Amino acid sequence: LMILTNATWGAALHAAGRGAIYRNQTGGRTRMESQPAQHEGLGVSHYAWSSSPIRRYVDLVNQRQLIALLAGQQGLARDALNEVIRDFDVAYEAYNDFQRQMERYWCLVWMQQEHALEQSATLLRDDLVRFADLPLVSRASGIPAAVTAGTHLRVAVGRIDPWTIDFAARYVAR
Repeated sequence: LMILTNATWGAALHAAGRGAIYRNQTGGRTRMESQPAQHEGLGVSHYAWSSSPIRRYVDLVNQRQLIALLAGQQGLARDALNEVIRDFDVAYEAYNDFQRQMERYWCLVWMQQEHALEQSATLLRDDLVRFADLPLVSRASGIPAAVTAGTHLRVAVGRIDPWTIDFAARYVAR
């Protein structure tokens, strides 16, 4: 119902010529924009976060745009909406970076505690591997040039430093 609500309210704001902040997804890339576009993952054309104003500021801004529409008032101009989008993107990236660092830290602590210092991984490209059972991506040394992207392999983990959230990984076998 939240997806239906966000799509319906986004379409209503657009149809009335009012600005809103839309969450668009095309080609696998998701962006916040002041113009509606397809959200391929959800299969809707006007997806405006609106249904959770306590949780996200963007929802509050879009609800204020709806209230202005219903009250016959102007609402925020597109420039002001673009400023909110820029601020949101900065904050959202900071939260994502914190989440990535926290996950990396706890993966390293777990590997140390469990003595799980050899892991299955998949080669993404060059020397970059994605661990199979952990939310972890890292460079691994010693991967033979003949190993191609998508190959499953074993990686040995060593020199874990939880303070810098860093570790060394090296290729063991396919």
